Amino acid sequence: GIIRIDEEALWKKAIRYSISERTFWTLSPEHHLLYIIFHFGLVHRFRGLMRFVDIDRLTLVYGETMDWEECFKIAKQWRIATITAQLLWTARELLYTPVPPLPIKPVPLWLRRMRFRWAPLDRPTDQARVLFRAFFPSPAWLSYRYHLTTPSSVFVYRFLHPFLLFLGKT
Repeated sequence: GIIRIDEEALWKKAIRYSISERTFWTLSPEHHLLYIIFHFGLVHRFRGLMRFVDIDRLTLVYGETMDWEECFKIAKQWRIATITAQLLWTARELLYTPVPPLPIKPVPLWLRRMRFRWAPLDRPTDQARVLFRAFFPSPAWLSYRYHLTTPSSVFVYRFLHPFLLFLGKT
């Protein structure tokens, strides 16, 4: 796949909490931050200020104890180092989020508008795959997105979806 998340590492670094004899697990601060970044960039396509607030608040709570070097190492492993640097830079600019100097320079605004809208990933091959999937998603995704219930309507939307996407109607 495009994103390479090591699920075993997520569980190894998960933090255990006990409240009233109940046990809860949560992601480590580094994994939690990267999940928010991944979700914001690839699922929400950078829409909405709320995700920047999530990044800001998580950084405010864990910033002092967060292992930033490890965070960027994991981001490279997941192939989201570029989007991580870009979103942390943007959070710092918008909300004065306390992030350390970034190991990757943020992308200039003119290029960000073109490139990050479609494929905010580290490798050009992954960017091409995401762009292709954006225009030609799976039948299951089309059914979910457009609330389609019949195979014939999915067939029609296989042709209609690229035009809707191009016009910004999705």
